[in-house]
Amino acid sequence: ASSAIICTKSNVELIYAARWCDTPTVNALLRRGVDVNHRDKFGETALMHAARAGASDIVLLLAGPRGAGADVTCANTSGETALMLAAQRGMTDIVRVLLRRKENPGGRRAYARQTNKFGDSAISLAERFGWGETLRMLENAFDLDMYIRKEAEKAVRLQKEAKVTELIGQAQHKIYGTNFIKQPS
Repeated sequence: ASSAIICTKSNVELIYAARWCDTPTVNALLRRGVDVNHRDKFGETALMHAARAGASDIVLLLAGPRGAGADVTCANTSGETALMLAAQRGMTDIVRVLLRRKENPGGRRAYARQTNKFGDSAISLAERFGWGETLRMLENAFDLDMYIRKEAEKAVRLQKEAKVTELIGQAQHKIYGTNFIKQPS
């Protein structure tokens, strides 16, 4: 009987540790074998609390490729999933991890379009709160790998453009004693 009490206490501790972004405690509890899908009185799991708090390291521990196997599709009493909670806060890194847990592209699209009791999906929440990058990722959930590749290419291009702008500014300074192109701050 006492082992059940300890297990239940550990499950609740996992939820609190995830809520407060306490990665060492989450690690220790996972090593002890706690139930990663245990729910609080609102039906929320540790994964949902970590997603809401923006704790991407804990989301990886719970649901990442080598994670503890948390169920990314379970919903709380309002029908919200961890994906919805992350999307409404613009947590793009967490959205990426959660979408990658869905193996087939059709499942990713359905997951991004799943609605809560109020008719909101992760897509509509990201759109309502103005999280453009998160919204684009969710809308491209069908081919997430291609989207991530394009975003990486875009980042490299922007870095190159910034370097060119910097070099032009340095040349102008040498020639004219001032920069005509304002350097990004």
